[in-house]
Formats: sequence, C-alpha cells, structure tokens
Amino acid sequence: MNSLETGGICPAPRCRARLAPTLAEREEISRAVVAGTSIRAIAFSLGPAPSTVSREIKHNDGLERYRAALADQHTWARGRRPKPCKLVVNQKLADIVAGTLKLENLDEVARLLNERPRKTRNCERPAPRFHACVASTD
Repeated sequence: MNSLETGGICPAPRCRARLAPTLAEREEISRAVVAGTSIRAIAFSLGPAPSTVSREIKHNDGLERYRAALADQHTWARGRRPKPCKLVVNQKLADIVAGTLKLENLDEVARLLNERPRKTRNCERPAPRFHACVASTD
C-alpha cells in the first residue's frame, strides 16, 4: 500500500501480533488435527490455552478443513482493516494540518495536534505518528 492510497500519510508497517500463531505452529496444529489429536493435547504441546487453539481452528474452516498455509494467509488478510485516511474523512482535522504545515517547527505542529480535542479516549497520540511519517519521507 502506498501513501497515495492512505491520503498521503505513510501507513504503519504491518507486523504479526506477538501472540498470533506462526506458520510453523499452524503446521503443527494442522498435522495434529489430521492425526486426530485432541485440542487440549495440541494446546499442551504448543503452549497456548486450549481455547486459543480451538479459536484458531474454528476461524479457519474447522477441524475437517483446517490447512496451515490457508489459515496463515486468511489471518493476515483479516488483519488488514481498510480504513480511510483521517484527513480525508475529517475536514476539520485536514484544515488544522494544512494550516500547521506552514509552520517550520515540527514540534509545534505535533503540539497543536496533541492539544486538539478528541472524541474518543485512549487513542494514539498523533505526535509520534507524525514524526514517524515525516522521517520516512526524508
């Protein structure tokens, strides 16, 4: 995905969740499922809770059709949430950013973005994201 598809903002690099099963773990699950091993036994050998293994199998076609490579591809595809760029959706924010782009000091821009009111709590602060995007365009 390029920055034009995300409204000129560099998208955050995608990475696998720390607790998500790796392809190798999915291969182990697949082999164990074919061998008729119980979910508890699979979980015990791999380490996660039985509910985690059960959820992995259920989300990827169930016991009868679970395949590691497909599960890995589908999980990666489900993880991508196509969301429009906030500057495209929120005109007020776009105006603030456009006005502050004239400022030379990036810290001032970041401060202004951090001080604006937000509709949600516990959201990511824009300053670190802004600095990362600017740094990636240099």
